Amino acid sequence: MTVTFVRSGLMMTGKYPDAEKFVRARSEWLEKNFDVKSTVMVLLGGQVGRIAVASENESVAQIEEIRRAIVGGALPKDLATGQQGLMVPGETRDRIWLHI
Repeated sequence: MTVTFVRSGLMMTGKYPDAEKFVRARSEWLEKNFDVKSTVMVLLGGQVGRIAVASENESVAQIEEIRRAIVGGALPKDLATGQQGLMVPGETRDRIWLHI
């Protein structure tokens, strides 16, 4: 059963171009290393500066496999943390949506 994983964060005011570049680089790395198609989106209406990456995954198990690889150090350091001050700390949200 297909699932969609959505991770969103809040970009710091004045850092939108750099934060978007960082999020796009992570998205491209995910696609290159795990063959997972992802889309970068920004919220239209509501909280200004919220950016998200949504990826289509075969299963929750695939999401967990990617998560374990990232925690294990597969993600380059510059993509793991990014430049300080790009994103608002504590504003990252993960959601997994099940296709029905």
